[in-house]
Order: sequence, then C-alpha cells, then structure tokens
Amino acid sequence: MVSFKDQAKKINIKLAEKLKIGEYQNLDIANIKTEVLAGITVALALIPESLAFAAIAKVPPMVALYTSKYQWQL
Repeated sequence: MVSFKDQAKKINIKLAEKLKIGEYQNLDIANIKTEVLAGITVALALIPESLAFAAIAKVPPMVALYTSKYQWQL
C-alpha cells in the first residue's frame, strides 16, 4: 500500500512539471516583477479583445473568456 506522503510527493512532482515551476527557480526579484507585469498586460489586453470578438460572433461572453484562457497557454 502506498502511503499518503508518497502519493502527495508524486502529485507535487507532476504538478510542478505541468506548471513548469523549475524554469522559474533562477529568477531574481527584478525578473519576477517584469514577468508579473507582462502577465497583467496580456490579461488586460486579451480579455476585452475576446469579449469584443464574442459580441461580433454573437456568442455568450463566457465562451470568449474560456477561449481566451486557451490563448494564454499558447
């Protein structure tokens, strides 16, 4: 039987691989600030754009927000 701690370690490792956390371990404070600013900038630009396209396509706004979520991952 696998212990709870072993299962939690496996899940944490899989989650870290999925989120690519290892790539960000060598960032310093200045780079973290620029990464956060870039993420906020993309979100502020992409959300209104996707809502506008939803209005043009006459689909519910939630559809646009779900599809914009997948654009962020590209």
